[in-house]
Amino acid sequence: MRCYSRSCVQIVLGVILLLWGCGSGGGGSSNITANPPPTITTQPASQTVTLGQQATFSVTVSGTGPLTYQWSKNGTAISGATSSSYTTPATASADNQAQFSVAVSDSFGHSTPSKTATLTVIANVGVFMPTGSPATGRYSQTATLLPNGKVLIAGGFSTGSVALSSAELYDPTTGTFAAAGSLTTARGGHTATLLPNGKVLIAGGFATGGAVLSSTELYDPVTGTFAAAGSLTTSRGGHTSTLLPDGGVLVTGGFTSGSVALSSAELYESTAGTFTPTGTMTTAREFHTATLLPNGKVLIAGGANGSNLSSAELYDPLAGTFTPTASMSATRGAHTATLLPDGRILVAGGFAANNVALSSAEHYYSSTGTFFATGSMATARYQHTATLLPNNKVLIVGGLNASGTLSSAELLDPQDQFPGMFTTTGSMTTARYRAAATLLPNGKVLIAGGDGPTGSAQSSAELYDPATGKFRSTGSMAEARYQVRATLLPDGDVLIAGGISASETSLSSAELYDPVAGTFKAAGSMTTPRDLHTMTFLPTNGKVLIAGGQGPAGLAVTSAELYDPATGTFTPTGSMTTARYWHTAALLPDGKVLIAGGVGTSGDLSSAELYDPVTGTFTATGSMTLTRSNHTATLLPDGKVLIAGGNGFTVSGAEIYDPAAGTFTATGPMVAARMDHTATLLPDGKVLIAGGVGFQSSVELYDPVAGTFTATGSMVTGRQEHTATLLPNGSVLLAGGEGIQGPGSSGGLSSSELYQ
Repeated sequence: MRCYSRSCVQIVLGVILLLWGCGSGGGGSSNITANPPPTITTQPASQTVTLGQQATFSVTVSGTGPLTYQWSKNGTAISGATSSSYTTPATASADNQAQFSVAVSDSFGHSTPSKTATLTVIANVGVFMPTGSPATGRYSQTATLLPNGKVLIAGGFSTGSVALSSAELYDPTTGTFAAAGSLTTARGGHTATLLPNGKVLIAGGFATGGAVLSSTELYDPVTGTFAAAGSLTTSRGGHTSTLLPDGGVLVTGGFTSGSVALSSAELYESTAGTFTPTGTMTTAREFHTATLLPNGKVLIAGGANGSNLSSAELYDPLAGTFTPTASMSATRGAHTATLLPDGRILVAGGFAANNVALSSAEHYYSSTGTFFATGSMATARYQHTATLLPNNKVLIVGGLNASGTLSSAELLDPQDQFPGMFTTTGSMTTARYRAAATLLPNGKVLIAGGDGPTGSAQSSAELYDPATGKFRSTGSMAEARYQVRATLLPDGDVLIAGGISASETSLSSAELYDPVAGTFKAAGSMTTPRDLHTMTFLPTNGKVLIAGGQGPAGLAVTSAELYDPATGTFTPTGSMTTARYWHTAALLPDGKVLIAGGVGTSGDLSSAELYDPVTGTFTATGSMTLTRSNHTATLLPDGKVLIAGGNGFTVSGAEIYDPAAGTFTATGPMVAARMDHTATLLPDGKVLIAGGVGFQSSVELYDPVAGTFTATGSMVTGRQEHTATLLPNGSVLLAGGEGIQGPGSSGGLSSSELYQ
C-alpha cells in the first residue's frame, strides 16, 4: 500500500523509531551516541615571507581519532602533506598570493575543510650586501664588465688626488679582486667602454695635478695589457662614453682646461679608431651619466655646471641631436646610472650641494620618460662605479664621502617588488567618497569635498603628506559639494568647479585652492550649473575644458566651456555632438581631448568625440565597441587610450582608442567586471585597476605590451568611488571611498592605503 498522507507517514516513522529503540535481548534500550565531525579550533593563518624562505601553515583540531589531514595549494592536493602542519619548500615568485587550506577527516566518513590562508612572498628589494675589497682604495675610476664575467677596475685617484695607473679584476664567483696590469697613462675621471671586439676603450680624464687629457688607450683582455690609441677632438674629463647600437661610442660633456663645462659631444668609430664631432647637448654638464636605452637613444642625466643639475636629455643617434626629457627627483653629480634587465635605469648616489654624498637612488622608466625615488645604498658615496653582473645584481665599488676615499663595495639586488603589495597608511580626518584628489607640486595630495560618513556633502579638505604618511586638515571650500571635479593649474593652484550641493542641486560655483596659503577663494561661476562633468587642462592654450555633465533639470547637457586662469573667467566654447554625463575625457598627445561614453538622453552611450582647442569645436570619432558609463580612460605611453569597465556589474570588457586611426578595438578583458573603480598609469607603463562597485578589494594590472589584465594583490579594504593618486616615489595612494561599515551597512571610509 502506498501512503502519501501526513498521518500515514507519522505512523510509519513511529514504528521505525520503536524498532530502533529495542535491544536484541528482547527488551530494554541502548544509548546511541552520534560521532560529530572534526572541529578546527585554530585555523591556518596567512603568512608573509621573503623570497626563498619557507612558510609553515598549521591547524589545531578536536575530534574522535584517528584523524587524517590533506593540505591543498590553490585547490590542488599537495602530495605528502598529510599532517596537522605543512611547511612549503623555499618560496619562489610564483608562490606569491597562493592559497593554502587543509581538509581534516575522521574514520566515520566526516571531513571538515579549513579556511583559506594566503601566502605573500616579498622580494628582497634594494638590499645591499658586503663583498670583497679592492687592493687599492680609489675614486673616479672605471669599472667594465668583460665578456668572461669579470669586472675591469682601471685607474682613478688615491688619497691626495694622485692619479693611478694600476688596474685590477673583480671575480663575482669568488668575490675577490686581483691585479690586472697598468695603464699607459695614469688617469682618473676618464671613461671605459667595452667595444664589440671585446677590447675596452679608455678615454680622457685627468692626470695628477689636474691636467686634462685627450689621450685614449685600449685594454685587451686576451693579453691583459693596455696600449695607446688615438686622441679625442677635445681634451675632457668628467665626461661620458656610451657604446651605440652601430658599434660607435658617444662621448659627451665633461670639462676641459680652466674647469669649463662642455656641451660638445663626439663619436668614436671603432673600425677606423677616430673621433669626430656630433650634435651639442642642451645643457653643458660634467660628472653626469649617459645610458643607452632599449630604444637606442641615450639618457643624459644630472651632473654639474657651476651648480648641481637635476635635468636630463636624450640623444638620438639617428638624428645626431639632443632633446630635453623629465628631470630627476634630486640634483646629483658623479652618480651612476645602470640599465636593469627590465628596462629601468637605476640612478644611485652622487653628490648634492656642497659635495655632500648621497645614499639615495631613483629609477628612470624609459616607457614613460619619468624618474621615481627608490631605496638607498648602505653607504653614501659619489665618484663610485656601478656594474651589472651576469647574475643581474649591481656591483657598487669605492668612491668618496665625508670619510674620504672608500675601499668598500656592496651588491644591490634590483629584483622587482612583487606587485599587489598594499599597506595601510594614515586615515583621513573625515570619512568621504566622491571626493577629488590632486597631486600638488610639493608632493602632497589635496583631498577635497565629497560625501561624508552619513552621505552629506562636505566642504572640508585635507592634505596627505607622503613623508609622514599622515593627513591633516587644510582650509575648507566656500561651498559643500560632492562628485567633485578638480584640476591642477600651472601656477600650482587647484581649480574646483561644479558638483552636487548639500541640497542635491547642480552647482555653477567655482573656487581656487592656494597650496601656499592653504586656503580656498571664490573663482567665479560657470556659465551652466553642472555635475558629473569632466575637466581637462589644455596645454596648448593654458585653459581648462569643462564638458557635458548633468544640468539643473537632471538631464545630460551638450554644452562646454573654458576657464582661463589668466582672467579668472568662464566662457562658452563649442558644444559636444552628443549630450552626456558620467563620461570620460582624456588629453591626447596632439592636444586634442577624447570624450567617450557616458549617459545620454536615452541611456548609456558608445559614441565618442574629439575636442580641438585650436578651433574650439567637437567632432565625432569612432564609437566604442560597448556602451559604457562610470568607466575609466587612461592615456598610455604610446599615446593610445585604455577604456575599462563601466555599466554596473556586467562589464569586464576593455578597449583601446588609437588616435591615429580614430578607432576603438577590444583588448583584455579585465579579470573582474567593475565600475566606479580607479585606473592609474604606473611608472613602468602598466595600469593599476582597483576596487569598484560591490566594495571590491580586488586589483589587477593591465600590460599594454601584452594587451592583457592579470590579477594582483587585494586592497586592505574593499572600496568604490575612492581616489587613486600616483605619488612622486612611484607608489599609489588609494583614499576614502564607500565601503562596508558593518553587517548590512555601508558608508564613507576614512581609511587609506598605499600600493607599492
